Order: sequence, then C-alpha cells, then structure tokens
Amino acid sequence: MKDLKHIRCFERLLEQANNELVQQARLDGGVAVGYTCYYLPEPLLNCGRAFSVRLRAPNTGSLDISQYYMSSFVCGYARALFERAFEGGFNFLDFYASSDTCQQMVRVVENIRELGLIGHPGFSCGIIDAPMKVSEHGKKLYAQQIKSHILEPLRDRYGVDIGDESIRRAVAEHNELCAIFEEISALRKAENPVVTPREFHILCLVSYACPTALILPYLHETLEELRRREPDAVNPWRARIVVVGGELDDYAFSEILENCRCYVAADRYCSSTMLEVNGVHYFIDAGAPLIDILLRRGVDLNTVRAIFTTHIHGDHTNGIPALADLFSWYFRTTSVDIYMTEQRGIDAFSEMIRTVEGGLDEARVRFRLMTADTVYQDENIRVTPFPTQHLAGAGQPAYSYLVEAEGKKVLFSGDLSQHLAKGDFPAYALEREVDLMVCEMAHFGVEHARPYLEKCRAKTLLFNHVFPLDKLAKINALDGAFGYPIRTVDDGDEVTL
Repeated sequence: MKDLKHIRCFERLLEQANNELVQQARLDGGVAVGYTCYYLPEPLLNCGRAFSVRLRAPNTGSLDISQYYMSSFVCGYARALFERAFEGGFNFLDFYASSDTCQQMVRVVENIRELGLIGHPGFSCGIIDAPMKVSEHGKKLYAQQIKSHILEPLRDRYGVDIGDESIRRAVAEHNELCAIFEEISALRKAENPVVTPREFHILCLVSYACPTALILPYLHETLEELRRREPDAVNPWRARIVVVGGELDDYAFSEILENCRCYVAADRYCSSTMLEVNGVHYFIDAGAPLIDILLRRGVDLNTVRAIFTTHIHGDHTNGIPALADLFSWYFRTTSVDIYMTEQRGIDAFSEMIRTVEGGLDEARVRFRLMTADTVYQDENIRVTPFPTQHLAGAGQPAYSYLVEAEGKKVLFSGDLSQHLAKGDFPAYALEREVDLMVCEMAHFGVEHARPYLEKCRAKTLLFNHVFPLDKLAKINALDGAFGYPIRTVDDGDEVTL
C-alpha cells in the first residue's frame, strides 16, 4: 500500500520529546505538562492553556549516569527518562504530573526535583497518592488528590483555567481523539486491514507525545485517508500476535514483526459476557481479564455474584485465577460462586491460588462443579445448562446456558462443535422463543449455521467469539434475512432488554 500522507511527519515528531508541535504549543502560550502514568487523567492535563506530553526518551544510548544514581535493577524506561532529563531533554516542561504508584518512577521524579534537572525557571512537580481500590472512599481520595496536587497548582502557578467549562472542552476534545482511534481500531479487525501494525503504532504514539489540539487535524485527515484506502490485493499476513512490555514505545519492533508478516494486534478479548440484573453482576465465561476490566469500568466488586463457564478451555477461563486470587486475599468484602465444568480445573485453579498466596478463602470464593443437572437460581436470575458437543470427541463436558431474569430469556450457546456436527445447535432456540441469543462462531461458518438460522426463534441473534475475522461481513449480511435482527458484537458493546 502507498504510504500515508503524514506518516513521515509523525515519525519526525517521535524523534524527540520536545517536538515541533510541542514547540508550537509553547510559542502559542501553552503550559507543557509531562506525565508517564495512566493514573493521571489525560483530559484534565489538557484544560485551558495546558497540554499533556507523555514523556519518552527516543534514541537513548548509554544509561551510565542514570544507573549511577538509580541502580541497574530499575526498569529501562525509568532510567532512560532520568538520562534524558540529565541531558536537558525535558527543559521545555513547565510541570511534571506523576503518581505514587510505581516506586521506580517516583525515584525519577525525586531525582529530577532534588538535582534540579529541569532548567525551566518556573518548573514544578505534582505527585498524587493514587488509591489502589475502587471504593467510595477511594474515589473521593482520587478526586481530592487530582484537584490539590495537579489542577490547583496548574491554576495558581500558571494561570490555567480549571473551571467546569474548561474541563468539559478538554473532555470533549479527548473523546474526539478516542473516536478516531476507535474507528481505526475497527478497520484493523478486517482479515486484510488497510492500516499496518507499524502505522497504527506510530499513530498511537503521536497521540500521546503531541498536544491533542494540534495533532487532531492530522489524525482526522489520516482517518479519512484510511477510509478510502484499498488493501493490498494479496493478504500478506500469516498470523495475528500480541506484543506487551517495553517494546510498546518503539515502533521499530512492530516493523520487524511486520516484515515477518505478523500482524501486531490486541483488538479483542477472549470470550466473556457480563450480565447486570438489579445492580448485581454475573458472567458467562471468563476468558477476558475480568478483574482488570471491572476495575477500569468502576464496577463495584461486591456486586459480582457468579461466573458460569461453558467449558474448560483457556480462552473461556483464563480470567478466573486473577479474579479469584484477588477476591480471596485483597478485596475481602467480595463473595462469588465460580462454576467450572471439570473438577480438575477447580483443583488446578484452587491449588495455584493456595500456592502463590498461602491459602484460599473458600467461604467467599466458592469453586463449584457445573453438571447437566445443575440449576442456579437466586433472587435475580435462573441459569439452566444444556450439554453441547463442543468437546464430545475428547470426552469432556461443555454447555450452553439459558438465563431467565425479569421475564426475559437469553440463550448463550458457548462454543459449538466443528461445522455444527451432529446438529450441535442449541435445540431450545429452535423449539421455544427467546428474547436474545448470543451465539459463538469460532468453529463453524455461515454456511453451516444457515439451516438452523431459518428455524431459530430468537427475537435477536448476536454472534460473538468469531474467527476467522472474514466471517464478520458474511454474518452482518444476514441481518433481516430470516425475519429477525442478526449482527456481530465488539468488545464493550451493551444490550438492554
């Protein structure tokens, strides 16, 4: 594909922290606010005349000076920032916003402040004491810390407008930026995407490293270009892979993998669906990192009641150990039932937690065996399992689930057999009306499902856990073909019945 119009410009902007757009923003009277941690709310660092710059240290060579002051055991990112500050690379900063969450980064801030490494005459730092728990007290503490250690110093020392209207404008601008990346991310889900891993990596980095107001026009233009862009005639990608760790700051790493025909993407979680009934939360499968998602969404963990897994495979259960571990020893007011389909899975997860934590609070974190005869019922929902043929060849159990609540019926298929062999489509949906069916399509195609869709009595049918991704367009093309809505869903989609 032809290079994007602004890609070389974006690369230049990433060559140094004090890039052209940062310099322009300062000439326009802006207040440069450096930060490194996602505990700092980015929109609030862009109120009024302030603009945020996520600190980076590109083209770092020797770390000898930082190692002398900090030790070789400190992470490379922290040492690189100290080294760059020592060289004078951050002298453009007016303010450094940090949090007392990563002690290695705290040492960077302390050294910068004590050694006077930032040459700007009005430079100052603000460090928040971020709470580690999502609670009413934690929310109040977090808001107070942001106000007293970040916003008020920006107002009092630099004249930054932190009023309600200013904050709303900053949030609106941030949402505009996020909308661009949501659309580009959706383009990346295609079997042969129009944006390469290297390009997306660069776009992400410039969105953090440049003033939002100044980078937005370039990103809007790039999005419009991607909408019109045609992919290569021959799909060059052999595999989709996830990259984590320090390489995330170096787009050359994505380029290396791209040259090996690997598409770097973390564009969807494994299978997990959250149900909310009367403020109480339940889950069908736990392949996603549940504890992380719940905390990021601000869900009260005390409202998590039960988890029902459809089968033992990791893409449906990998989120359980971390959640059960933290519920057992850290979030001590929580209580949850975790239904697994095999005793060996219960034994393995329980023993893992006992090994790493020295025990498992089984009074609050209750692993239970799901069988074909198990029916779960509380004051909110009733959950009934139906055996499927997904793992029949291996002699292992797998289930679909009918969830009944508030007069509504929702059927979750779970993974089904290869090509729907032996008629492995939930018979309940063919025999009785359901308000919603959530059907997984990782092991069969539209052509295998079509005979069952003609008979399906669901009022709405949603497909998730779809693979390979070229099925998405085929599924969405079925919408209305059988007299009821059919569509695919993405991570974060919400449906209200």
